[in-house]
Amino acid sequence: MTEFPEAATPTVSVVVTSAGPPHRTLIQREPTGTFHLGETLHGVVDEVAHLTPSKRPGLIECKVRWRPAALCLPEFEIDQHDVQVLAERGMRFDLHLVRAAIGDGPSPSNLVLPSIRVEFIVRGKGFDPAELTDAIGLGPDDISRSNPTRPKRLDTWTRGGLPVRSLDFAPLFAALLGELVPKTQEIRRFCREHGATATFAFVTEVVDAAPNLAVSSDQFTTIAAFGASLWFDPYCRKELE
Repeated sequence: MTEFPEAATPTVSVVVTSAGPPHRTLIQREPTGTFHLGETLHGVVDEVAHLTPSKRPGLIECKVRWRPAALCLPEFEIDQHDVQVLAERGMRFDLHLVRAAIGDGPSPSNLVLPSIRVEFIVRGKGFDPAELTDAIGLGPDDISRSNPTRPKRLDTWTRGGLPVRSLDFAPLFAALLGELVPKTQEIRRFCREHGATATFAFVTEVVDAAPNLAVSSDQFTTIAAFGASLWFDPYCRKELE
């Protein structure tokens, strides 16, 4: 396991508030230095699942404070089960990536915007990506195939378009959902018949500024209808150099 200096470790806090009004704090994780945001979120969603209906949880708000000198950000997954819990509870999710001010860093007007993209990825073993294209009438932006020389490699079908420089995933996510939602049942049937998994991946390459991510209750319902998970996948300058 890679060891990171304390200064490189992001500080993560998570708060669950009620739908309100009034808005009450139901669950709270105090700020902690960690890269294991996925484990933290899974534990929080498990607590949400056991709250009584009268508590009416409405929002999971996650704040990640990160240092541009280190540029290390945690990746995380909200898996299919947890997406279903959040959809059934009618919850929203907000991820705020807060840049710590350090030394003589760039002013807000000079920050380099991150590159972002949103992808829908179907992964499995032993399926032909062309079969999914035929089943839904939409072509992929990328595919990969397993082969005997790389037995751990999965067959994948990816649609998502080109990256843009922005702090807002929302337009890209909305556009991708607009393409895919009419094919929800066909995609879910294909995944079930081929033992494949589906993921909405939010990918960013960060230099000075990091994007925030907001997922509405309706969007969780849509992701759940696909039987999909949600993946946040950040790449940072030090990783890219």
